[in-house]
Amino acid sequence: MEEFYAWVDDQSLKIRGKKLNEVENYILRGSIEGLSYEALADKSRFEKVYLCNTAGPGLWRFLQEAVGDEHKIGKPYIQGFVRNLLQSVDELPKNGELWIDKAQPLIGYLPTHENIYGRAKEVETLLKDTQANHCVVITGPVGIGKSSLAAKLVDTVRQSPDYEYALYIWKSIGYSPKMEDLCRDIIRDVNPEAFDKDKAYTSDDFIELLKTNRCLLVLDECESILKGNSFNPYGEENSSYGIFLRRVIEESHQSCIVLTSREIFKDLDELGNTGKPVKTLQLLGVTADESVGIYKEYDLSGKKEWIKIAGQYRGNPLALNSIASRIKEFFGGQVSRFVEYETTWLGDPFLSKFDQQFSNKGNYNLLEIQILVFVAQQLEQNESITLDSLVQYLVEECQCVTSKSQILEALNSLTERSVIEKEFTARALELKMPPVLQKYLNTDPTGAVKSRITQAA
Repeated sequence: MEEFYAWVDDQSLKIRGKKLNEVENYILRGSIEGLSYEALADKSRFEKVYLCNTAGPGLWRFLQEAVGDEHKIGKPYIQGFVRNLLQSVDELPKNGELWIDKAQPLIGYLPTHENIYGRAKEVETLLKDTQANHCVVITGPVGIGKSSLAAKLVDTVRQSPDYEYALYIWKSIGYSPKMEDLCRDIIRDVNPEAFDKDKAYTSDDFIELLKTNRCLLVLDECESILKGNSFNPYGEENSSYGIFLRRVIEESHQSCIVLTSREIFKDLDELGNTGKPVKTLQLLGVTADESVGIYKEYDLSGKKEWIKIAGQYRGNPLALNSIASRIKEFFGGQVSRFVEYETTWLGDPFLSKFDQQFSNKGNYNLLEIQILVFVAQQLEQNESITLDSLVQYLVEECQCVTSKSQILEALNSLTERSVIEKEFTARALELKMPPVLQKYLNTDPTGAVKSRITQAA
């Protein structure tokens, strides 16, 4: 570590004409040890506001310039950056060079995952599953951290000598590309010199790539290719994806494809149930203890109230980060003041993702939307609603319902996606939903829900 601190001083002298001063040294060393600004202030003669608003920002701007844009630098990231640095570099760079690490090359761009909290068990599970299977699916609701977890997996494997992949590939398919276009793009990115722009690449070429090179490939936002129904989940437009994934699972090779999706791949689950090499990880929220990492990152006060918020928001990392940011910005970091407002926070990241889900191109059918809207409305007045009251409403009010079994099938689909929560009580089966989704459905801020129901009616 002392070699690292010496390097920082050398870079500061070169870039700013001076070495780190006392307070900058103190912030850097304390931040690497995981201390918050509040803890740093308590242990020194420096005021928290000075550390946070004056000395700190200048230090992080300089360090960002020193290491280059390839690495994100700041107080929330410095501890992870230094830890990864010590694991991945042979020696510290000289003469202002960028860091050169020992990790295997990556085709594509990983989403940020430096401030991921908890998930150690999930990463361990994925490490085992990717070694034993041809396909692994990570599913969960909006904001639960599927992409961040997949990125953490890729980074962990790349940095470790225990795993031997020839290629690491990350590709987002949220824009729903055609199968042949995806094949073409990946093959071009893997070997641009041998790429033939006049050739019509197919899934056969993609499969051959997986057989000749041991690949760890992540396809992110895969819910975009599920455009069909329970009988044909991919729809006519994307049926080639279903054929391709089945071949990936059933044919012989040493590669693994990881899919992230808000939707369940039921056809792949069925293959897994017959012993085929495919696994699904249903990702849940972080625990109360793990959520404290977010609390500390934003330097909040009121840990007891924060843990209650974490429970209310089902440990959803996107929701908790958004709330923590607003508590810091509007309430001076005091969680109790936010709680006094008795409001559910619906941030822009959720708004855009929910709008996508409830648009004409989304994955909810009309009956599922009507179930969600009714449950959300009832939860405004009640802590939960019973299955019986839901069925009664749908049978009497909704024209699209043909049978009670149709309702149960739709309800099962929604619970699998973690947007409806079931709880068995002595009274009946009771239903709830995450508060962020409830707020979106009851306010319908962009009119997407009303528009979808009107068009389908």
